[in-house]
This record gives sequence, C-alpha cells and structure tokens, in this order.
Amino acid sequence: VISGVTSGLGRALLGYFYNHGHVVAGCGRRSEDILALQGLFPNAKLSVVDVSNDRSVQLWADAICNNNGVGGVGVGGNDDNDVENNTTKERNNNNNVQAVDLVIANAGISPETLYPTKATAWEVPRQDFDETIDVNVKGVANMIRHFVPQMVKNNNNHVGTQATFVAMSSGLGRSPNPHQVAYCASKWAVEGMVKSLAMSLPLDGNMCAVPLAPGVVQTGVGFGGGVDGKNEGSNSSSSSSSGNIDKWIEVAGPMILGLSRKDNGKSLSVKGFYSVRYRQTWSFQDGSGIPDRGVGHNNIY
Repeated sequence: VISGVTSGLGRALLGYFYNHGHVVAGCGRRSEDILALQGLFPNAKLSVVDVSNDRSVQLWADAICNNNGVGGVGVGGNDDNDVENNTTKERNNNNNVQAVDLVIANAGISPETLYPTKATAWEVPRQDFDETIDVNVKGVANMIRHFVPQMVKNNNNHVGTQATFVAMSSGLGRSPNPHQVAYCASKWAVEGMVKSLAMSLPLDGNMCAVPLAPGVVQTGVGFGGGVDGKNEGSNSSSSSSSGNIDKWIEVAGPMILGLSRKDNGKSLSVKGFYSVRYRQTWSFQDGSGIPDRGVGHNNIY
C-alpha cells in the first residue's frame, strides 16, 4: 500500500513494486492522474484518496483490509461527499487484495519550496503551514490509525510473514532549515510519531515501523535536503543538484523490501543520496533507535 503515487517517489515506488510482481494498492488526490496510471498499471489497485481526510483513508483501508475490493478510481475523494459516493462504487468491485504486509506513507507536500523568495518562520502563510501539517503529519497518522490495527491482527493470527510500516521522513526531519519551517516541523513530527508507533507494536512476530529519509531526490515536492545545493550524495546526477530518481528506486526498492523486525524504530535513510557533510548536521544519525521497553515508560506499558 503506497500513498501519493501520482508523482515523485510514490510514482517510482509504484512502478518498482508493480514490475517486480507485487500486488500494489496506491492512492493519489487527483482523479485524472489516477486514471492515467491505471492505464499504465492495469492490475494495480489505484484509488482517489485524500490522506488528510480521515474518513477517506478509513474507507480506503477498509476496502483493502476487508477484501471489499480496490480497483479503478473511487474510495476516497477530497471531501466527505466524494468519500461516501465513491465508496459505494468500490464495494461493488470484485477485485480483492491480499493481507497487507507493507504500507508506505509517502504522500507529502512542501509549499515553501515554491515561494519566489525564501520565507522565514513568521512569513509562512497560515494556510500553507496548516496544509503541510494536514498532509505530512495527519496524513501519516490517518494511515497508522486505519492500516496498522489490521496488520497487528494479522501478525497476532500469524497471517503472512512480515508487516512493515514506512513513513517518508527527510533530512529536514533531522536537521533544521530556516526557510522550510513548516516542512521541517512536519518531518520532525513524523520521526517522533513513527518511533512511538514502533514502541507500541507487538513484541512477538515480525512487525516493524521505520521513518525513512529518502535522500536529495528530484521530485515535485522539492529537493528535501536543504537550501545550499550541496547536500546531494554520491548518486546525484551530473545535471542536477538532486539525486536521479531512477538510480534512487534501484536502491530504495530493495532496501524497503529488506526491512524487518531488527529495524523497528530505527531512523534510516536511503544510502548514497545525502552527502557526508550534510549528514554531519543531523541531530541523530541512521540507526538511531527507540528506548528499551524495560527502561522507563511504565505509564505506557
């Protein structure tokens, strides 16, 4: 299951998993883009879903996890009326999917990268800040709320061999940036949220939750690594200060598929897409994990 498949990293992930024989369910907010992708990937289960809309995600997850069928354009929508109308269509669809073993909360936005001049914290319009939090933070929370319970149930019932939840973080979720305040706030939140999720997963079985910083990659969201153009890693293209997405997916795809219980709660990044210099500015490095459950947190456990 992948959110935000209509462009950038999500589009690359969709193509990689589909072409490697996986059953893929994906979503995006724009119906015309989902329709176009459905033509390119006829066996993918693609739906119009707004991840910032809790009801939209709930109905999408129900359709997938309860085998009500997911295929074509439907399920979600961008307001509550769209959600309810499209769901009726979806539940009459007979294309069923298997138990979910991988969820990638990828959908994200960064309005600040589109400003003609760099904006300080107090110059970011409220609407842009709110929308960034709605999609980048609440969108991940909605994915957790509606997909993880079924993954936990499958784990407890020994359905499948692996259950992995990945949320796209960023180098800006580990190092601040004075001109991407909203985006930084959202990605620091993702790091904390997914690590907290990891601490809540069953100790038995093979479940994991990982915040993954993708690297400086050329996407529609912006470069995600900083503002000086020197944060790219060894896999950057010669024609751009950002990494080549075709190179990126050949590294990221196998990495994500290889995640397991040993990675639970660790902050990770796709190797080769951040410079050593930039990584040195991070507040915590790859492999930074979560506290042992036996140390503190007694009020939780």
